[in-house]
Amino acid sequence: MLLRIFLLRTLVVLVACHGVSGKLVAQDFKVYTPVFNMAAPETPPRAGKRPQHPIIARSSLYFHANKAYDHIEATGEVQIYEPNAQRFTILYPARDMATTLTFDELDRMVREAEIKAHKRVLRSKEEHQDQSSRIGMIEFQLQPTFKERFDRQTTELDLSSAFMSYQVQCVVAESPERMKAYLTYCDWAARLNFVLDPQAPLPGPRLTLNESLRKRGLMPVGVSLQASIGSGLRLRAEHTIDWKLDPHDRDRIHQWQTKLESKETRQVSFRQFQEVLVAERK
Repeated sequence: MLLRIFLLRTLVVLVACHGVSGKLVAQDFKVYTPVFNMAAPETPPRAGKRPQHPIIARSSLYFHANKAYDHIEATGEVQIYEPNAQRFTILYPARDMATTLTFDELDRMVREAEIKAHKRVLRSKEEHQDQSSRIGMIEFQLQPTFKERFDRQTTELDLSSAFMSYQVQCVVAESPERMKAYLTYCDWAARLNFVLDPQAPLPGPRLTLNESLRKRGLMPVGVSLQASIGSGLRLRAEHTIDWKLDPHDRDRIHQWQTKLESKETRQVSFRQFQEVLVAERK
């Protein structure tokens, strides 16, 4: 789950406009994203395939009818982003359950977590606890500051710091509306995935990256992350963007909507939903 925070919800994930209405333009497109563990050895070469680092997660993101559907392959979970209604609906088909979380609730939960983290930093400093690297990482997440470099010829964006660094391969967005819709989604998805996982880092660094992309009118097609978390984190997400949906994509969306509206699907509180997810991912 920690991995999804930094990349998939962007990525990605995952992940928008702070203080902006965030309405989607009615244009369909999709983004397929595998995430690679770059710290692990490459797999042995197979017939017709090059060696590669192991894939640790896959997601497919569909923009359709003023919504976005983010499907996590490993669990079957679908996060349905509804900017016009200012909410996420999360569908868990395997458990026949769903929950809803508004953008206001997300903002409140993130603010509460930031206040708690700030108090932890102050308490540690007052007690002179020897946790300089850990406290430094928390402070960085609260106020992320990167050294930023952009190469116009290669359209590569680098954000670096002592705690976390991004290297992003970009393309100039052919549609400003789609670029805005995608990055706005990524912002809110970063907040959502932080709230879903109690042990996840704060979303500030990912929001900072999204803003750097937005101000240049760029879409990310490859995102590499290095972070001083635990023994170190090295991940890479590769985005394949298709500017149209095919009949199979539309059929999947129809199936999710049908499942969501089915009488068999229980609507539960977000707390109940989160407890189930945390229990199953231990």
